[in-house]
Amino acid sequence: MRNIAILRDGLSDFYVIRKFLQSIFKKHRKEELPDNCFIDLDQLNIFNSLSRYLHNTSNSSNYSFTSDDSNKLLKDLIAIYYACYQKTLRVNSAISNKEIIIINSDTEKLLKDRSNYFTEWAYSINRLIYFSIEKFYEEMVKQGYNYEILPYFIPLILFPSSEILVASCIFDISKENIRYLHPTPQLKKKVYDTESIPEAFRSGKLFKTINTYLTEDNINNVYKEIPEARLLIHTLTN
Repeated sequence: MRNIAILRDGLSDFYVIRKFLQSIFKKHRKEELPDNCFIDLDQLNIFNSLSRYLHNTSNSSNYSFTSDDSNKLLKDLIAIYYACYQKTLRVNSAISNKEIIIINSDTEKLLKDRSNYFTEWAYSINRLIYFSIEKFYEEMVKQGYNYEILPYFIPLILFPSSEILVASCIFDISKENIRYLHPTPQLKKKVYDTESIPEAFRSGKLFKTINTYLTEDNINNVYKEIPEARLLIHTLTN
């Protein structure tokens, strides 16, 4: 059985991403992924690293790979990937290239329009994430690893938060200007009828919402409105 590990910010993010991936596999691979094939890797401070990078570059407007901020983020990310690998290895006695590790984090930054994903400040994160994954593989090769014992890292960095995935399945997020909503409290309240994630868990609203809307029938809505999810969708449907 394939195992998929998920690095995330909050616990709700884990359940949203898990349901999203289950829907993709069900629609395109006719494969039902049971809950127990997913591994929760917790936070590992990726949000802090991304937040610091976004804060500093918003002041400097320097998005070069060679900037101090980029180099700091790259080092942080590579260390985080190694920690993901080690945590996954503790759950599975052996890892192969069949395993997948999803690198998820919320940016807490507003795009306001999906086209703004392609502006330099936003896309620089995605560019650095992919670059850091390749640098991680290079470091592992230097240590004697080969591709057969390394998992497949797939990033999913969302603007502003995982609630945008769910919102794209419920609302016309372009017409309703959902991208203008701050993740807390506005977007959470729009999606879960409460700004409190613990309350959404207690009431059952979180699971009811994602199970009702984040389904295989709505993958095209995610693809249309959430450009940061498109490569993941293509990767997992081929």
